[in-house]
Amino acid sequence: MGERDWLYENDEVLATIRRYEDMMKKKEHYFFDVHEFEEIINYYIDVNNVSFAVSAAEYAYRMHPTSTAIKLKIARLLVDNGKAAESIEILDILEKIEESDYEVFMLKGMALSILGQESLAKQYFDKAIYLSHHEYRHELFYEIGRSFLQQNNYTAAIKYLNEVQKLDSLNIQVLFDLAYCYEHLDQVTLSIEFYEKYLAEEPFSDHSWFNLGNLYNKVQNFEKAIEAYDYALAINTSYGSAYFNKANIFSFLERYDEALISYLEFLQIEDNHIMAHCYIADCYEKLLRYEEASLFFQKALILDPACADGWYGKGVVSMHLEQYEDSQKYLLHALELNNDNLEYLYALGLVYMRQNDLKNSLNLFKQVTELDPSDCEGWLHYSELLLMANRVDEAIKILNQAHLYNFNDAYINLRLASYLFIQGKMSQAYTYLEKALSLDKECIEELYEFYPEAILDDTTNKIIKKYLNLQ
Repeated sequence: MGERDWLYENDEVLATIRRYEDMMKKKEHYFFDVHEFEEIINYYIDVNNVSFAVSAAEYAYRMHPTSTAIKLKIARLLVDNGKAAESIEILDILEKIEESDYEVFMLKGMALSILGQESLAKQYFDKAIYLSHHEYRHELFYEIGRSFLQQNNYTAAIKYLNEVQKLDSLNIQVLFDLAYCYEHLDQVTLSIEFYEKYLAEEPFSDHSWFNLGNLYNKVQNFEKAIEAYDYALAINTSYGSAYFNKANIFSFLERYDEALISYLEFLQIEDNHIMAHCYIADCYEKLLRYEEASLFFQKALILDPACADGWYGKGVVSMHLEQYEDSQKYLLHALELNNDNLEYLYALGLVYMRQNDLKNSLNLFKQVTELDPSDCEGWLHYSELLLMANRVDEAIKILNQAHLYNFNDAYINLRLASYLFIQGKMSQAYTYLEKALSLDKECIEELYEFYPEAILDDTTNKIIKKYLNLQ
């Protein structure tokens, strides 16, 4: 007996349960009829005590070995525990005896579904539906739908769950199940619709609010997502995942102060979460609070010395503080743990660049562009290093390679124009300048950085004036 006994208003049932448990405790043998055993087994199923339900069913079978009702209970327990083949052995016998019992055919359909025999399972479900009384049909549809849901066959589950809705508009749980199925089929709009219907009836379901928040997050309706997470947290202040996901949204939106509040709340619940420490450190870094950032990266490394992101973060913070030797040491350690991470390579390339170590910096940006030819910043730094080394021809060659992969990037086109101007190849430069400004007029400032003489060229000024007056 337990805390869920309030579910049972029938004193006779509770008295039967007490008598059965008294018998088991004393290791004696009392008589229970089939009906009483059914009540005992149902009770343990309802309170989710599967092992007690199985034990009661086995005891009942020893006392009533010819009872089809007890055999049916055993078959159901086997199906519920995924022992489909064993349940079919029993159901094959019951099918011949109880030819009009829809539950026999429903359970066999479930067992066949577990075994992957979907076509045959459908035949048994159809027969169960045909045999069932209309007043119980909504319950049958629900059991079949739930069976498919548990097998991750969400499309089939939806078919039967929709039938439940037609027959039983008061079944609130089916709204949640439909929302869950549509969520796993990535039909986000329908999933949101059913979660909202469910929450209109069951507003204190923290898990449903959390799921709804995830869906709104998925479609980038961030304010709605935050609102849903807040509802989940109002119901359950210890819902760590809601704090974490909410913090991630704030961080994505660059609302770092708000992100920090939620991440720190999350750490109150899960204080050993390594990535949460790293994300907190990231927020502090974005807020230019470098000491706090370094502290939280260090906490992540205490929890896991092999956390590559922790070493990377310490390297970036040290770079901001112009502690280049420390930065180099930390970033090299990060790369030992994850040697082809573009962010790590890129950051170490910047450190070498700031130390005027052109050789190592060139090698790193070369790796970045080879690993990801779509990384425009990598190409731009690579070409800039070549320019610093007075290797303008090579810089243009590199940018031509970059252009093959990123021909619609304004800054690749603008940089090509700048370097071509430096070489006096004006006609080609004008072409790339026009292309760059047509993509993003704001990139013009970079032209003056790399080729300040552009301000003296009439044709260049005409092109600039043309595009700056477009909008």
